[in-house]
Amino acid sequence: QHVSQVGPASPERPNLRHVLEAVENDSLASLSAHEAAAAGLRAAADTYGREVHFDGATIEIRPPACVRQGNRIQVPNPSAITFGVGDLEARHLADTTDIALRSIMATAPNRHDLLSVARTFYQAAMETLDDEYASYFERSQGLSPPDRRGITGLEVFASPRGGWVARQPAEDSPAARAGIVNGARVLAINGHSLSDLSFDELSSLRAQADTVTYQIGDNAPITRPLEHGDFTSDAARPVEFDEETGIAHVSVTTFLNPGMSVDLHRTLLGYGDDLKGLVIDFRQNGGGYRQQSLDTLNLFLSGGTAYWIHGRSGTSEARMTGPDAPFAELPVVVLVDGGSASASEVVTGALADRAIVVGTETFGKLANQRVIPLGDGRYVRLTTHELETVSGRAEGLGYVPHYCTSGLEGALTSYDRASLRAALVGRDTACGPEFRLDQPDEEIAIAILADPALYREMLQQQRLRLGQAN
Repeated sequence: QHVSQVGPASPERPNLRHVLEAVENDSLASLSAHEAAAAGLRAAADTYGREVHFDGATIEIRPPACVRQGNRIQVPNPSAITFGVGDLEARHLADTTDIALRSIMATAPNRHDLLSVARTFYQAAMETLDDEYASYFERSQGLSPPDRRGITGLEVFASPRGGWVARQPAEDSPAARAGIVNGARVLAINGHSLSDLSFDELSSLRAQADTVTYQIGDNAPITRPLEHGDFTSDAARPVEFDEETGIAHVSVTTFLNPGMSVDLHRTLLGYGDDLKGLVIDFRQNGGGYRQQSLDTLNLFLSGGTAYWIHGRSGTSEARMTGPDAPFAELPVVVLVDGGSASASEVVTGALADRAIVVGTETFGKLANQRVIPLGDGRYVRLTTHELETVSGRAEGLGYVPHYCTSGLEGALTSYDRASLRAALVGRDTACGPEFRLDQPDEEIAIAILADPALYREMLQQQRLRLGQAN
């Protein structure tokens, strides 16, 4: 059977074209679009009882095995579909792949919907790539921005002591109105215990949260309803401002908000001339948009290299900050932990020459993904670039702060100059990643900023160490 005899193009063909062209032309994976297509077709065919054979130049879809029903033997489709793919461009490969998917669907026992066949195809095609971040996902899985019901402001992180702990919800958010505070242990959502859930499972459940059960300290657990609305949480959230010292603590929870850098700029401008020092908190910040990392650095760095971008075929390009950073002279301490990743690591690495970094080794994700929308709330994600910080950190290598708090519990009983020096200096050689949101790292950062002489001394030591490492 010739492939052109299967019928007209399906609505899925443009999506197949976009995905396969991205695999072939943009993805950092070493496998070709043909190999990805073959893996996807093999999985789809296997689901519906057909066989796919791929030898690098030809894809053959064979009919399902004969089926015996009582005394009758049925042969659903005796013919096979064979087509060559070795020299095809991705756009032509998409045409033949679409035909093959519809031929698989046509011989399925229940003539499954094309979207179901396509889902199987995309999942297998992404899984076969040597790209740990490549994936197919759907909005209902909780892996995309909040669903159409609106958001609650409930944000949680994994505690090193076990379980899930709430971040401080933004003022006037539904989570704040439910009484949730920073550090509250989140025990259940919609009556489902969170004790054995993965982060992805929790994300999906959290998107549908109508009730939350939480515990503050040793008090009895509380169950409260959660509203879903149009409330928008600022990504740059003021935590504290000490009017006496002029030190502000601002938590940046994500770079996925396109207005994050604007929020941060507006917040800092609001302090006026009273602002003398800043703790910028990237703990548990999993990253987001690359442009937001550059826009954030434009607030603190004047005319320097922000990061390097490495693309397909070994191409590299530097991203530079603008000439007039409004807070270039402001003393800054950056807080990071094992949950700081991607854009937050880029910003941390770029600031390391002008700001003190305190915390633990970061996650080590400096790969940049492209998300391809497929319609109907479906997406494919591919790694298209890898970033390198100016301090030399690349994919798989977390940023290690010179002033490490990993395993520091109980070792720091006061925040005077001598105690801080003794506790922090020289510990970066064994600075494993930890989740530190419920640890006193912010008190350490504030104490450093409150002592200008200590801040200058520690910044100079950090610069010397960076110079030796580079």
